[in-house]
Amino acid sequence: METLAYFSSVKAQEKYMINGTPEEYITPDDLVEDFITEFEFFHNSEFPQRQQQFENNLSHNVQAVLQDLYSHLKSNELDLEKYSFETLNKLIHSDPAWAKARELALKTIELSQFNLAKWESENA
Repeated sequence: METLAYFSSVKAQEKYMINGTPEEYITPDDLVEDFITEFEFFHNSEFPQRQQQFENNLSHNVQAVLQDLYSHLKSNELDLEKYSFETLNKLIHSDPAWAKARELALKTIELSQFNLAKWESENA
């Protein structure tokens, strides 16, 4: 859920992407890669028990939104290479593909009844 929380929270993105420190920062590339890696971990055909764990622990609605987010991120609609450290504000606040990823992550958070406001108060 933490990766989804970072995706969902503009506040966290501003703190860790735009105003991150050398000790505490997140790059958009790392956030995307972390989500893709976590999703693929549970969908590796060589380990069907992981897929079963994913299906048993998440509602069908949550699974569907996670699949949508995964597909969106894999589709390469996000052209992260065009953003530099100096233009991350534009990515976070006005990139349509980033906004769609944030919307899907937030939908997952809401469907999972994860308390994003509490998480933000502790982390962002």
